[in-house]
Amino acid sequence: MEKIRATQLTGLEKFAGVVFEGAQGKYTLDEYSYFDDTSLFSTAGFGATGAIAAGTEQPLFNAPVGAIGQGIAAAMTLADTNLERGWDGGKAPANQAYVATQGGFEVFCWNNLVPGTPVVFPFELASDLHQVLASATWSWNVGGEASPRLRYEPIIEWPIGAGITGTGVTVGVQAAAVPEQNNGLSNGGPVSKMRKFTFPLFFPPNVAVDCRVRFARLCTLTGTNTALATTQIRVAMHLRGYKLSKLI
Repeated sequence: MEKIRATQLTGLEKFAGVVFEGAQGKYTLDEYSYFDDTSLFSTAGFGATGAIAAGTEQPLFNAPVGAIGQGIAAAMTLADTNLERGWDGGKAPANQAYVATQGGFEVFCWNNLVPGTPVVFPFELASDLHQVLASATWSWNVGGEASPRLRYEPIIEWPIGAGITGTGVTVGVQAAAVPEQNNGLSNGGPVSKMRKFTFPLFFPPNVAVDCRVRFARLCTLTGTNTALATTQIRVAMHLRGYKLSKLI
């Protein structure tokens, strides 16, 4: 069966014949064949005291399943990332690559109030969520000092395109004084769409990609459960795109 070239895929057509140059040398997307239409996601953890200091940052897409890192003390699970072993240090394996055409951020709370039985829950207060979304920025670099670092606006401008409302949960750490207040506040909602990248984000083979989330200002959280000393703020970046393999 004939292989599908990368630039035959939706969102990549206009990059046919474009020559990219980086630390790994020169290449074109048409050196790769279609492997899978899939998402890629990675999660970082911030704070556990009800505040996140200005300048705090964590990497994303650095730790695969089973590894420890990105501000998370336990080994990554499939709830935290779908990076497979072999993607350590932000590098795609040899002869593989990933190209993202859309992206967005999910933000939620994680609590280990009962050791060994962590729970995740949405923000209680819109003011807390807005602080986080308007303070956290992200950046992207491929190939280290040889390439520029692209710095993007706060993640409130990058919705995830999903949400839950009217949960009415009243049990444990997710409890709210008025059940209807616990409405699953999230970055975006069911009708939100991920933003499309003007230029695709590319994970070349064997070249480190350094994606980071950085808080530009102090966040002081006031929600009853959000401000607990055992609560972390988790920020997950989701990418939509294609896994590619090298043409042989």
